[in-house]
Amino acid sequence: MTNFPLEFLLFGTAFFGFIAVIGVVEAHRKKEKVYYLSSMIGFLSILIFALAYLNQLILVIILMAVTGILSIAILPKTQEASEREMLRQRQKADLPAPLKARDFLTNVGWLKLASKHGLWKTMFLIYLLSVVIIGAMLFTLSTLSSFITIADAVISTAIGPIVVIYMLYRPLKKALEKK
Repeated sequence: MTNFPLEFLLFGTAFFGFIAVIGVVEAHRKKEKVYYLSSMIGFLSILIFALAYLNQLILVIILMAVTGILSIAILPKTQEASEREMLRQRQKADLPAPLKARDFLTNVGWLKLASKHGLWKTMFLIYLLSVVIIGAMLFTLSTLSSFITIADAVISTAIGPIVVIYMLYRPLKKALEKK
């Protein structure tokens, strides 16, 4: 019998599988090799969930360390690719045009908001949106399983969006500076 809940295996596989596939598609579409590396992180995460479900603690710890090191190692390249993409979208975007829902399918929505209302207000909105999304996911998981507690969900919900802000702030700022 396993201690790792099946719900987490299914959720982790679906979530990180989606992230990995998106990474491969983006790498192919945008010709950015760093997206292949980021998709590898998604595939490693799926493997971590599967090994955790199979109670292979040593392998889980090793793969978590490898995934963490790889994530930190590719962070500068990921930021550079994100900045290039944000600049491309900025050049094509009509920032004074009215904001449309489909603008948020790309970064154009955030660029329009930041150019109109300021970068810090936009970052705060992104933080709040991230809190709602991450909080909803973690709260749902905490109600489905006793593996994650409400306290864990609250702490992760408060801290998790900081990563989102970190990843978006510099590319947005650089894109808005290039007028």
